[in-house]
Formats: sequence, C-alpha cells, structure tokens
Amino acid sequence: MVAHKNAYNLLDGAELRVARKRKANSPPHTHTTLIEILYLVEGEVEADIGGEHITIRRNDAVIIPENTMHSYRSTVPCRALLLLFNARFVQGLSGKYSDRELPTHLVANIPKKLQSQLFLLHNAFQESADSLIVHGHLLVVMGHLASLLNPAEEKAGSCNDLVQALFGYAQQNYSSAITVEDVSKALGLSKSQLSKLLNREIGLNFNDFINQYRIQKARHLLLSDMSITQVGYESGFESLRTFYRAFHKTFHTSPMKYRNSITGGVES
Repeated sequence: MVAHKNAYNLLDGAELRVARKRKANSPPHTHTTLIEILYLVEGEVEADIGGEHITIRRNDAVIIPENTMHSYRSTVPCRALLLLFNARFVQGLSGKYSDRELPTHLVANIPKKLQSQLFLLHNAFQESADSLIVHGHLLVVMGHLASLLNPAEEKAGSCNDLVQALFGYAQQNYSSAITVEDVSKALGLSKSQLSKLLNREIGLNFNDFINQYRIQKARHLLLSDMSITQVGYESGFESLRTFYRAFHKTFHTSPMKYRNSITGGVES
C-alpha cells in the first residue's frame, strides 16, 4: 500500500523509502528507526559512519543500522540509490536475519545480480507497483546482502531465487485459479517446502499470500471505473463474498468505502 509519494507500507507495517541521488553530500545525522543502504552507481564518496571513516567507490554498498551517526561528502559527480526502511522489517524476518542485529558493513563491488535487483526495486517503487511486489524485491535484496555478509549460508542464493520466482508466478497467474499444487510444481518444490518458504520468508500461509496479492490488484482497479463486482472477479476472486472478506481483512473497510475515500465519492 502506498503511504505517500515517497514511501511504501510493507506487509508487516514497516515503511520503505527509495531515492535516486545525483549528489552524495549529507551532514551528520541518524535515523531513529530506519536502516539505510547506500549503493553507489558512479563516483566516489567519503563517509563517516559510527565514528569510522570509509571510502565508498563505484558499485560498493554500505549498510547503516538504526541510531548510527553518519555523513557523506563527495568532490566528484555521483549517482547513488538510497534505501531507507524500518528496522522491524529485518527483525521480522526469520532464520538468517532475526537472530542478530544488522551490522555496519561496506560491501565492496557488489555482484551484478544484486545491482540488477536494486534497480528492479527502485523501478517498482517509481512505478508505484503493488506493495507485495515491492516487498518481494526488498526481501531478495536483503537475502543477497545476507549471503554476502555470511558466505557460509550456501542456500541463501537459491532461496532468493525461489522468492523471486514465487512473486513472478503470482504476477502472471493471479487472475486465474491458483492452487498450492500448481505453484509447488512451477517452483520445483513439494507442498511442504512451499509452505515453509512462505512462512519463513514472507510470513504468510499460501492462501493469505495469494489473497494479499489479489487485494493489491483490486486496490488499483478500484481507481478505475469498473464496478465493484468487476474488480473482484478481475482480481482473481471466485466469489464476491471471498473478495469482500479478504478486502475487509486487509483494509478494515468495504471496497466501496475504500473507493470513495480515495476518489472523494459518496456511497449510494
């Protein structure tokens, strides 16, 4: 769900902000509840982070935990991607994230796969994509970073690929009937493995994941002139009762009232 022009509310209520910067000069500051990731696309930046001086070069990324004093300065032209998101997004992840704090860390010359994923996240954010898609891209970014910070986690890369494939399958098939058997087969997993992947990486069971994806589609369709009935069926719900129940569970209101709150209309 888009909170405002420059931020997303993720599934667990954590907020994400993404910006593309052409200057990398910033006075000393902290973020009380936000983790910051700076990916330098071009140029060179001198940074002071938590009392430590580092040089950030092209294709480097730096992770700055919450409540950490930091500043940037550069004397040459720069291009950078900046991510800011609530610390509870990381704390809410299981396994390889939740049992430790995210450290201050410079990741030198990040792999091309992670570079591409950062730009995919930026593009999805700029295009106001569904919050589930943005959430998925951020999960994959954090998975790549975790595997770089902890090379012993050999399965991290394959797990990231599975999450990405899961969101891709949902994007292509949300308007059709989707079963756990269909998705398991498409991803090459057993039903049990798929269930564990969803619970571990996204925090939802299969039905809730599919319904959340469809609800985000419905939210966008409610801005069109489609009838409420059309919106429900176009979003992939098999009945209006299921659509209304899932919509109310997410937004605590009816589709009509939600539409009127956005468009300024009056419910008849």
